[in-house]
Amino acid sequence: MKMDIKLKSLELVEILLSGLTAESIAYCHWKSTTNLAASLSGGTDLDLLVDEERSEDCLALLERLNFLQATDPWELNLPGIYHYFGYDPPSGCLVHVHLHFQLIVGDDLLKNYRLPVEKAFLASAKPLNGIAVPTPEVEFITFVIRMTLKRRLLSVLVRCFFLMGNVPSRLRQLLGLENPPLDQHAQTEFDDLKARISKESLAKTLASHFPFVAPNLFQQCCEALDNRADRLAWLRAGNQLTRALSNYRRMSGFSPIWKIVWQAFRLRGRALLKRAGCCYLTGKTLVSGGRIIAFVGGDGAGKTTLVSDTAQWLGHCFSVTRRHLGKPAKGPLWFAVLALMKIRSILPGKAGDPFHQAVRYWLVARYRYRTYRQVIRLRQRGMVVLLDRIPLPGSLYMDTPRIAGLAAGKGPVFRLMAGMEERWHLRIKADELIVLRLDPKIAAERRPGDDQELLAKRSGEIWNRSWPVNYAHLVDASQPLDEVIRQVRSSVWEILGKKARVFELIGPAGSGKSTLAGELRSRYYNMQTAVSCRDHLLPYLKVTLQRLPWLLTGWGRGVPVNHLKQAIYTETVIYLIDPKRRSQFFPGRNIVLEIGPLFYLVFLEKESRRFSKQWLRQLREQFAGSADLVVWLDASDEILGERINNRSKWHRIKHGTPQEMEKFLADYRASFVSATEIVKGGVPIKNIDTGHLNIVECAEIVTGLLQEPL
Repeated sequence: MKMDIKLKSLELVEILLSGLTAESIAYCHWKSTTNLAASLSGGTDLDLLVDEERSEDCLALLERLNFLQATDPWELNLPGIYHYFGYDPPSGCLVHVHLHFQLIVGDDLLKNYRLPVEKAFLASAKPLNGIAVPTPEVEFITFVIRMTLKRRLLSVLVRCFFLMGNVPSRLRQLLGLENPPLDQHAQTEFDDLKARISKESLAKTLASHFPFVAPNLFQQCCEALDNRADRLAWLRAGNQLTRALSNYRRMSGFSPIWKIVWQAFRLRGRALLKRAGCCYLTGKTLVSGGRIIAFVGGDGAGKTTLVSDTAQWLGHCFSVTRRHLGKPAKGPLWFAVLALMKIRSILPGKAGDPFHQAVRYWLVARYRYRTYRQVIRLRQRGMVVLLDRIPLPGSLYMDTPRIAGLAAGKGPVFRLMAGMEERWHLRIKADELIVLRLDPKIAAERRPGDDQELLAKRSGEIWNRSWPVNYAHLVDASQPLDEVIRQVRSSVWEILGKKARVFELIGPAGSGKSTLAGELRSRYYNMQTAVSCRDHLLPYLKVTLQRLPWLLTGWGRGVPVNHLKQAIYTETVIYLIDPKRRSQFFPGRNIVLEIGPLFYLVFLEKESRRFSKQWLRQLREQFAGSADLVVWLDASDEILGERINNRSKWHRIKHGTPQEMEKFLADYRASFVSATEIVKGGVPIKNIDTGHLNIVECAEIVTGLLQEPL
């Protein structure tokens, strides 16, 4: 490649590089400058080496440009090396920044050597086509070291044992019958760099920045990379270079052997699982967690086309899968039950029986919910799941419960199936929606062969519905396909970049916690105001087993079983909302707990004096490091007392004397003050007077807090 030709860069790449330059953050594109055109245009990753002392500034810049960090569960976890992805709207491309604060090289299965030459790269960097690149000599020396370390005896033996790559060729290399060739890309880079270096500059660079590699050893490594070299030259060069770099090893002894064998075993296992169709994680996963994104729209709006395009677009970089909830995958139960229904229809008087249709609807609902449970598990593993259609509350014509319409007066079996169908549909929720709105008239033009009356109802339902702004991303599907794709991709990237927040509502009885939680749920379809341990059995069992001796001791001392359950629930919720785990269990989903850990900690301390003060304080400190905000609701004693007395539900202080009510509320306020004093350092507290604000105004305040930058 001729390096003096002006290369075309993506707009996002130009903004990123300009930002690094404007903030005086030293960086360079440290390898594969031969293929620089592809890096700048988004065709391959952008390998940037950045001054480690400015790492925080660099990461802050990436965050401002909406880059998202991702990891590969199958790759080595290397210090100072990160993967960041950004979205370039004009081109619709994803930009992969492979960020290095340290130069760690070696075999892809191990990467055991840290080269202390970062300063040499950054000091020699010069601008070329809008990006800083090192001198060819620095890059060439590093390239030779990298390629030589990849062709070591241990690497070849491990790959042969695990049947990785071209095994017959590797065996011939071990026997000295064949010289291991560079792959086509590496050979092109080797030839290009070799043609651009100066022998005098190379010798100076080697002596000044790479003193740990003797000139004769470097020459031997260069010759070993030549296809015309002695057939065992690669083996001798690799062994000698390994000894020369012994002071720069990250691991020594048997650790590297164990590490490379284990990594080869993992990758070989992944290949076998992928071939068997059991491995879903085939790409990188976002650090912010997986997502469930549902596409909804009337017939002709392009749901299937856009789901396919989005899956293909994201699938180049991330682990992505898609599911069709409108037509869920069927299992053996479906065919067995329908066969029985067919036999039943033969019986006298059973032909045309609505029970047959009810059973079919019940089976569809069951398989929809079954698919959704699978989707939840995939999301917890970090995958992005794209749903074609999803049941929507209040929908009358698309993916809605139907048995109730058949069940009037048909007996308890119909009512039981109708109840199960409705519960299953209500539990199915996406993290966010892409709503493809299409005028029913345009839908009729696009689908002239469909039932026009039903088409108008289904499309009109999506077109006329009032969608929650904070949950549904509206796209005008009547636009040209390219524009619709652009808007969908921008919305999807916005969804992937959202981070979950955890708030807790606290306050004495009557302060409006339940009412406010209900109002927030109506505004945010995907809002959670409670955490069920049934949905997180493994963490719940883990905490229970860890606390089993303590539970038995407490039960023996007469602590009520209900209080013990509340204690385990509290510790489990704090475990789940920890920032290190939150992206796994609640990715991109806001949580405003109506009754959360802080409330239970206050309750347990006040109502059950037998709990350890040290344990309660420890949990409060853990909560302070997990929650994002505490919203304290309160009002005057007169207002709270009136609300408690007007409740339909029982409360122990209900209709008590004014003195009893005042003492009860004062005790709880004092407990809340004591609890929040411990968490104040880590969690902000927002006070809301529900006596002077109505519930809509309170919800507006909390909604604004949820939308503020973290």
